[in-house]
Amino acid sequence: MTNPYARREADRVAYLVHRLKHPDAPPLRLPHWPADPELDTLARALRHELSAEAVAGLIAQFEETLRDLRARAGALRCRHCREPLTAPRRLYCGAPCEAAAIAENA
Repeated sequence: MTNPYARREADRVAYLVHRLKHPDAPPLRLPHWPADPELDTLARALRHELSAEAVAGLIAQFEETLRDLRARAGALRCRHCREPLTAPRRLYCGAPCEAAAIAENA
């Protein structure tokens, strides 16, 4: 099971970075992700209000955030045994791991 929230946020950051780097290019086409007018507006406002150096700094920070999000978008793992989870929004793969984790932290 992959982390769908991190993957979605990574797509949004990638879209914003693309719009900041290439304001005149067509919107970035991402699978299952339409053009985002809100991010287009944000990118235009940032490019308009900030200096080129500030925009370059923002792009560098967003690219670092993008790397972190893509790393987290990998498989979700059990907090105890680190095995991949089969269901979203779970912290443990089963009751034995949950009980073991509670016992360790008690």
